[in-house]
Amino acid sequence: MTTEFERLRQACSVEARHACPNLQGQTARFADFARAELARLLEQQLIPAAPIAPLQAPLERYETLPPADRARLVQDLLAVLEPPRPAPTPRATPPASSASPAPRTAKGPQGLDMGVQYVKGIGPRIGEMLAKLGILTVHDLLFHVPRTHLDYQARTRLRDVKPGDRVTIWGTVRRVEAFVPPSRPNMTICSVLIHDGTASATARWFQGKMTKPRIDQFKQRFPLGTQVLLSGEAKMDGPRGALAFDRPDIEVLGQDGEGSGDSIHVGRIVPVYALTEGLPQRTLRQAVHACIQAYGPLVEDFMPPATLAALDLPPRQEALCGIH
Repeated sequence: MTTEFERLRQACSVEARHACPNLQGQTARFADFARAELARLLEQQLIPAAPIAPLQAPLERYETLPPADRARLVQDLLAVLEPPRPAPTPRATPPASSASPAPRTAKGPQGLDMGVQYVKGIGPRIGEMLAKLGILTVHDLLFHVPRTHLDYQARTRLRDVKPGDRVTIWGTVRRVEAFVPPSRPNMTICSVLIHDGTASATARWFQGKMTKPRIDQFKQRFPLGTQVLLSGEAKMDGPRGALAFDRPDIEVLGQDGEGSGDSIHVGRIVPVYALTEGLPQRTLRQAVHACIQAYGPLVEDFMPPATLAALDLPPRQEALCGIH
């Protein structure tokens, strides 16, 4: 395909990179521009009608499609607009050599703009969950920076927490309960018992009377064995002096057991990413790690090496590896 397709191909790449919000261009929004360009290409017979036909109906209602459907449609458009590979020219077999072949570099839609579901170890199911976070391409995943980090080597342990300390700890869910105190029939106390390998603490929330479906929903948020990140003020509760946190901020990290021995999950400063329902922290961390290993070398610097050195800045590849 010729440069006749380049404007539309570039528009699709930019739309995909920004999570398909129907971007406003110089003269029109993406959907209007794409419809007009496809109509022009079809009218001038610059593109075969067969592969375009099933895409036209969803493109007409692009503005009302959910994000995941928009992402699939844009990827399908990019696939149709991808230039065909030239037929290989027969050539003589080169003499055998002990040298390793040169690494294959990926450009365009096969590189940083490739759909994230095609990265080894991700696949369509995880790709759909990533699309809910606006992660559609390899570039999106590489630049999905962590929202915080956990230092497993310098963490606050529950055995060292004293009443009145405001701390952030993380540990494993051991028990989840919700009950109505006999003296307060209109109150439900929800609690999660957390153990971090050194001691236990209870996180508690005092609610109005909850129905059974709401109680079940609360318990489903904290499956046994799940790791959680908790921030709040510690207090001693009851005659036995048990450690408790009332109404803390709490976030489920996923099934990240410390005993796994996996070096990307424990024993270092570990990234914590924004998640969506059904996507565990461990799965996203593994996907990012695989993406950096395979596609990190394709990330290019905007500034020349001399400028980076003068400003004492690392190359982008090194900075990405560091932040993840």
